[in-house]
Amino acid sequence: MEKWSLMTVTVLLALTVRWTVSLSSYSGAGKPPMYGDYEAQRHWQEVTYNLPIRQWYFNTSDNNLLYWGLDYPPLTAYHSFLCAYIAKLINPDWIALHTSRGYESQLHKLFMRTTGRKNIFLRKITQICLMPSYLVTVFFHFKSLFCFIGRICCSSVAFFLYFPNLSGLL
Repeated sequence: MEKWSLMTVTVLLALTVRWTVSLSSYSGAGKPPMYGDYEAQRHWQEVTYNLPIRQWYFNTSDNNLLYWGLDYPPLTAYHSFLCAYIAKLINPDWIALHTSRGYESQLHKLFMRTTGRKNIFLRKITQICLMPSYLVTVFFHFKSLFCFIGRICCSSVAFFLYFPNLSGLL
């Protein structure tokens, strides 16, 4: 019972700290022209939802790269697109092209913190699973290693079957 009590208190404390922090402000809140990192994330959703993919990373009249240009890999951009799609369903003003710059509201802040927090784990797992060194290690190196170990096992069994008197040598 003590273990559950300690775990419950720990979880409640962690949730309380996170809730308290979520009520606080963020860097750049209400400070034009850039508005901070929160605006960068919101703007990336605006860009990925409203512009064709070929314009995401290029300076155009609709995508000023000096104003929080998208500077993360495409997988992160697709994540922003997915979040923007959900944001559009909740409130289209959050990601309206050009007119949503500097948009701040409690509901949108809650949305941003919810989507960001839950997807960090998913994003990291996806990045690790698609990492070239991981793919080579798992699907080439270990496959070759497993084949080698399989051959050794089969050879050992054959050796013991055909030369039972010599098995003590190993």
